[in-house]
Amino acid sequence: MKVAGLRERGWSGAPLRPTGESGHVSRREMVRRTVAGAGMVGLAACGVGPAAPDTKAKAPVKFSFWNARAFGLMEEKLISMYQEKNPNVTIEYVEAAKQGITAPGGSSEEVAALVVRATAGGAIDIAKVEASRTPFGLWAKKGILGLNKYGGDKAAASLLNTQLMQFAGNTWGLTYEASVRGLTYGGAAFKAVGLDPDKPPQTWSQVVEYGQRLTKAPDKFAYMFPINNLVKTLDQVWMNGGDIVDRTYLPTKVAFTAPKVQEVYQFQYDLVHRYGISPDKSISNAALSGAVAMSYDDASNIPTLRARQPEGDWRMTKMFRQKAENSCHSGAAGSSLVLFGTSQAPEAAAEYMKWLVSEEVQRIHALITPVGLTMEQVGSIGIFPGHKKVASDPYWDTNPLVKGMNNCVSGIKVLPMSPAWPEVNTVLSQMNVDLMAKTTNVPDGLADAQRQAQALLDDDQRQNKDLYATAK
Repeated sequence: MKVAGLRERGWSGAPLRPTGESGHVSRREMVRRTVAGAGMVGLAACGVGPAAPDTKAKAPVKFSFWNARAFGLMEEKLISMYQEKNPNVTIEYVEAAKQGITAPGGSSEEVAALVVRATAGGAIDIAKVEASRTPFGLWAKKGILGLNKYGGDKAAASLLNTQLMQFAGNTWGLTYEASVRGLTYGGAAFKAVGLDPDKPPQTWSQVVEYGQRLTKAPDKFAYMFPINNLVKTLDQVWMNGGDIVDRTYLPTKVAFTAPKVQEVYQFQYDLVHRYGISPDKSISNAALSGAVAMSYDDASNIPTLRARQPEGDWRMTKMFRQKAENSCHSGAAGSSLVLFGTSQAPEAAAEYMKWLVSEEVQRIHALITPVGLTMEQVGSIGIFPGHKKVASDPYWDTNPLVKGMNNCVSGIKVLPMSPAWPEVNTVLSQMNVDLMAKTTNVPDGLADAQRQAQALLDDDQRQNKDLYATAK
């Protein structure tokens, strides 16, 4: 019997669908696979999944893969698959946290710790790191290799977040796992107050209107936004038609006091202190506890909410803007793969990196093509793919657990990149904390933050003249 190659929809009990590949499978074999259980049959038996490229080096080769992020079980599975197809390759899997590298992703401390470990023993070949700042930080410290020499520029052409990977004429990382944000809200909470869950707020005025019905002071709020987090506030600035820097790559000027920026911070302040529909501080477990009905959140959290509290009818949609016609934007984030300059096997390591970001492997990584791992095993952080084609698969619109995760992929923008930016991020984040605590007001708070941030950028330009020349 001639049948199309099959794959699962990613979760136990979900319907199978064609992959678009074709092959001949006997009726007896088809029955055997079905009885064996959806998704638990190995790819080699099913004939599904990528054919890993030859490393071309038949002699034994060994390199390490350091994971400074999450999704460890998936990484171990992929390493096992690659080594089985390439018996001359040995990949050492290392969790960075177990090696004492526990600084927050993207921080200068994490960058320094990775560089020290790499240069001290040459133990790091590939690392999976935070995508929005770490590759740039490692490159600025001369810790990683440009990937164009190994075909990284060609691999990057199929990936999201190109600006995060390529600067100074080279490719410094490969987007592996993407991260998109959006408005998370409980359909059940909407229905309880007579709101239509199929019509979430899409403007500032609508969220205030909805908020009056969803808020039940003092312990239930309509909407919560991240206060101590510049990244997610910057998304709002972009959606309001503004920006806080003169250029993305090595910015030289900040513009915190620009009208479009002030409007966003004033709106957030008003949500708390004028309308009373948002808390003035973060609340742990806010959604599942019923403390908030809506939040601006990472899309990767939505499968967890749906799995743990299906009765909440949790949904994900585009974030509301000042005007509905404004474009949706989300700061580029997630995980990136980088190749360290101390690697003793850069060619072989680069081949593995390119294999990981290929369309076929990215489908496995996103749990579209099954390899015997479940959401419960691997968690949801890291599930969204960095590959453009995989990120646009209908799976993200139809699978009940992940539906809506790709809500703003077309609006991904890159955050400012600079050695000084982690400190600038801290300045603006602390300003927003002070603002919500009412120890400052919007004009004064932003003006003071601008003075501090500009001094940081000016000092950075004086210290790194050669680096800033690469932006010209």
